[in-house]
Amino acid sequence: MHPRLHNAPARSVPAALGVFLLVLSPPALSSPAELSVPATNALEAVSARYAAVTNVECTVRRAVSADGRGGGSVEAVSRIAWARGNRLNVRKMAPEKRRTVIDGQTVWTAAEGEEKPVTFAVADQLPSQAANLRSVPASPEESLASLDPASAEDVTPAAAPFARQIAFRFSETNATTAVAVVSFDADGFVARVEAFTDEARTGRVFATDFLAPLDPAPGVRLFRKIETVSTIAGRTVRAASTFSQLRVNEPLPPSVFDPNAFF
Repeated sequence: MHPRLHNAPARSVPAALGVFLLVLSPPALSSPAELSVPATNALEAVSARYAAVTNVECTVRRAVSADGRGGGSVEAVSRIAWARGNRLNVRKMAPEKRRTVIDGQTVWTAAEGEEKPVTFAVADQLPSQAANLRSVPASPEESLASLDPASAEDVTPAAAPFARQIAFRFSETNATTAVAVVSFDADGFVARVEAFTDEARTGRVFATDFLAPLDPAPGVRLFRKIETVSTIAGRTVRAASTFSQLRVNEPLPPSVFDPNAFF
């Protein structure tokens, strides 16, 4: 230290100036819950972000392609209306035209030209269908639905550019060594979900990236593009879901989820 600075007598800051500096000082920002809570509470923190979303309308374009011999691509386009309480209306426009309406209790579905819809109880859905129905569209909730919160452990150190990574076991699977890693960005939002065949995370099964963020409300982040790259039987499969014309928490007429209005 410079001797003159070291030996200079201490001078107190005038009280008024001290108050002025205190007012100008920015408040300490709290860390997003997903970055600060115990790993076992991280999925609960993610769900809390989306609890304020009661309904969503959007157009979904899903493109799937596979490489190698016999590979190809297919694209589906649908207009959906989703609401909490197991309610969903899907108007599929390509490659086939089909309407599916779920009123909270029953699934009604029919392709264009079919006189009578197929119906079955919501409770009889496959686990993947149930997860889709409960999850906010364009969010990471569906990708997290099969993870066991109690198995969560932090991955340290987290790989750049992620602020935190947490490893999970899958709640329902015969692959007892399979591990998923959820990566969070600096704002606490889910940025990537990966699955591996082994605890050492050397055999990656898939990686899902959440891209083109949209913030319709404070603390709520949806994604206009969700991309998944999977390895299936040695082949690379790419699936991209693009969400457009997103409308969040806007009034929906009750008839949207009334099967009698469509069948």
